[in-house]
Amino acid sequence: MKGKNEWKMKLCSACLLGIKCAWDGKDRKNEKVMALLKKEILIPVCPEQLGGLPTPRP
Repeated sequence: MKGKNEWKMKLCSACLLGIKCAWDGKDRKNEKVMALLKKEILIPVCPEQLGGLPTPRP
């Protein structure tokens, strides 16, 4: 049974949340993604790091 205050949880690319983990060591902060934080729980993950790539990459 879902309550009206239940939050949705989703994975999100960490760089879109402002974490400096993109290939060039910068972030890719996205305002639409940041707006989702008001109604959902976003779990930051870095797909490149999960795949074994270092960041930043030369």
